[in-house]
Amino acid sequence: MWFGGAAGTTNTLLASVQFIGTNFVRVAQFVDLFLAGPVTLDNLSLQDSAVIDGPATLTVTNQFLLTSGLLQGSGALTIPAGAQLTVQGSGSPSINQRTVNNSGTILIGANAGYGLGLGAGAVINNLVPGVINCISGYGIGNDGTPPMGALVNHGTFLRSGGSGGPLYVNVTNYAVAQFLAGSTTLFNYQQLAGSTYIATNASVTISTPLNVQGGLLYGLGTVNGPVSNSALVMPAAPPGPLSVGTYVQNQAGVLNVLLGGAAVGQYSQLTSPGSPALAGTLNVALTNGFVPSLGQTFYVVEGNYPVSGSFSAITGAQVANHIVLVPKVNYYNVALIAANDPSATNLQHAGRRATFSYLSTAGLSNIVQFSLWPWPALTRRELDMAIMRIASRQYLHFLSPLCMLPGTLFFEILWHTNIQFWHWR
Repeated sequence: MWFGGAAGTTNTLLASVQFIGTNFVRVAQFVDLFLAGPVTLDNLSLQDSAVIDGPATLTVTNQFLLTSGLLQGSGALTIPAGAQLTVQGSGSPSINQRTVNNSGTILIGANAGYGLGLGAGAVINNLVPGVINCISGYGIGNDGTPPMGALVNHGTFLRSGGSGGPLYVNVTNYAVAQFLAGSTTLFNYQQLAGSTYIATNASVTISTPLNVQGGLLYGLGTVNGPVSNSALVMPAAPPGPLSVGTYVQNQAGVLNVLLGGAAVGQYSQLTSPGSPALAGTLNVALTNGFVPSLGQTFYVVEGNYPVSGSFSAITGAQVANHIVLVPKVNYYNVALIAANDPSATNLQHAGRRATFSYLSTAGLSNIVQFSLWPWPALTRRELDMAIMRIASRQYLHFLSPLCMLPGTLFFEILWHTNIQFWHWR
């Protein structure tokens, strides 16, 4: 069935209409089709700069070929599970105002076709088990009619082929987004749950922060732009480098790194041409049966400009063979150094002398907590004299700002194994 005629012709469907059959209902030749009541079709084609308008819901249960033209109006477009909307051809089709509820498949760029434009506040709700797949160098863009359109993903979004295609709308991800090939330009991207995967040799470009508020950002690709992490980022699958333009980890954020070997490319690295700003948690896990050896160093964060801040917590640092992974913030990077676990042994206390031993690691200092009770009534000078010496006669730093609890002293000790303290009762 064809809806056609001279340019400007309007055809109106006044009541609930259902078209059943294998043939396509075609809206073509610059015609307007106005939906006054709900319409259900098995197969629909919109082409030749035609327009479908109106406040009613349009449901396509099998195939919707969107070649050119405009789908607009306040009603919804429903693509149920098992149905497919195919954007193809060179006519630059657009959707304005209308809400698209997709539980089937939206295929963009088929048959060397162009992308899909959104405008006038149009929204694509990609529902479970819906799939949106950009298979060529085109995507979903802004058609220039304000306000900007949006994609809300509760299903699966894929960039499976091509390069240079946009996802130039407001994107909110709750489920699965995978950038598997080429480059994709983003406008505004926030993730509240689910995951975003950027594969090796794939990239996304964004000028506003890629905002990870929930779920996981992972992969070995590139984010050409800022990333703000308040959830979980993992340079992995398998472990390796994930490159981001500027990285800010907030207090709720976690950077998860996998260590699968000592060579670059065998462990997770977050690399940035900017200045990484750190807070929150660093979580470490071993993979591929790898166990670090004493003295090995893993540069898990690399920047081209100075690193600011530090991780407030580290988990997974205790590994096998009495090795602990110690984070060290350097000027341009953060390193994990495989060090001896400095557990105190040979604890002895007699009279005014307390002694203990521990295994140190060259190049690393340790913070030691030493507690007395009852706490002696000492002047500061007497307290300084009470902290007497180390058997190796090297310097012991008394960390007075950390001395907050009665009966407790904190020390920084450099590279030593046998420590002795004297105190008065």
